[in-house]
Amino acid sequence: ETRFRELSDLLPQIVFEMDRDGNFTFLNRIGTTTTGYTAQDLQKKLNALQLLAPQDRERGRMNVGRILGGESLGANEYLMRRKDGTTFPAIVHSAPIVHENEIAGLRGIAIDITDRKRAEEEVRVARERLEYVITSNPAVIFTGKPRVDLSDYNVTYMSNSVVSILGFKPQEFIGHPEFWDGHVHPDDLRRYPIEVQPLWKEGQFTFEYRFLHKDGAYRWIREEAKAIRDETGRPAEVIGYWTDVTERKRMEEQLVKSERLAAIGETVMMVGHDLRNPLQVMMNSLALLDEIYSSMPSDCKDFVDKRGTDRLRERIERQLEYMNKIISDLQDYA
Repeated sequence: ETRFRELSDLLPQIVFEMDRDGNFTFLNRIGTTTTGYTAQDLQKKLNALQLLAPQDRERGRMNVGRILGGESLGANEYLMRRKDGTTFPAIVHSAPIVHENEIAGLRGIAIDITDRKRAEEEVRVARERLEYVITSNPAVIFTGKPRVDLSDYNVTYMSNSVVSILGFKPQEFIGHPEFWDGHVHPDDLRRYPIEVQPLWKEGQFTFEYRFLHKDGAYRWIREEAKAIRDETGRPAEVIGYWTDVTERKRMEEQLVKSERLAAIGETVMMVGHDLRNPLQVMMNSLALLDEIYSSMPSDCKDFVDKRGTDRLRERIERQLEYMNKIISDLQDYA
């Protein structure tokens, strides 16, 4: 017994023994320093239920009875109460004390899990904070596991933002690389094996492609991803995000069209200007021809076919008017 008590005092956990009435008969050094109770308190028949928070006492009483009845309960979590009234969470493992084939009480250990609970709470808060950031972000956050041949990666997580962007649920992407392959525009899918290479060589890449939305229309998606490497330097995980850049692409196309139309307009203006000058020369020449004909002596006019020249002049004038109209229309268009 002395050896047992000496060994128990070396342990960082609470070690205890109690009789069938639930009164402590032993509490190791950590037990007294943690709870605040002393050896004198044990001599006054300190009951184990006093070390439990009020809300856990009935459950504790029932569990003690079950153990004394020979039942094995394993680990139980309680909120324990110190002598000064403060509490701490603990995991309790206990078993019956058998003396001469009869259960004389029980013994066990209580492990203070305050630090673990604090860590769990910090993890929970961090997880909720991260979940909020992810769900409130319009971008689709994802993770993936690289394929063996580094040709691609399989999605292992995807945020719910994908529903608003593409109309599909995350579960349709996770573990189903063929789903992504089947919805990317064929022209972009052919480019992908080349575009993805910087992800494995340089650690990150950007790729813009068309993805078939659930409504049947293509959306432009910008994908940015980063490779996380293991201790050997091999890519072990991929993290990244998708954003819908359809509107940006539409505006870029409109800008290109506008620039193209502006260039056409400038060209038309130059063509119109270049054509109008020789036309003006031709019209002036016709006017000069009329003046020359009018000033000719009558004996000279006899040599000229007046009707033939009039018809020729009218024909030239009609063509000049037609060409002039074309030039005016071009300039109006420009």
